[in-house]
Amino acid sequence: MQGTSWSLVLPGTQHLSFSDVTLYSPLLAGGEDVVGTQRVVNAFTLAFFNQKLRNKVANPSALQAQYPNVRFRPGNMVKQQ
Repeated sequence: MQGTSWSLVLPGTQHLSFSDVTLYSPLLAGGEDVVGTQRVVNAFTLAFFNQKLRNKVANPSALQAQYPNVRFRPGNMVKQQ
């Protein structure tokens, strides 16, 4: 089975940055802009699922222009059966 994947790199983030736990405990944030990170993650996640589940056209290049610190890379993933 083959699918599409999006890879995001957000400089200055850590593993927990991609969940909402850092919104509840600033100690886990590591000094990053927690709200800004959540905005980026939410924007790319919403665009991805709108494209894949609702068949809406997603424009990740426009999102990348909106968030220039994000390194975005589309890709394909192959799941072993």
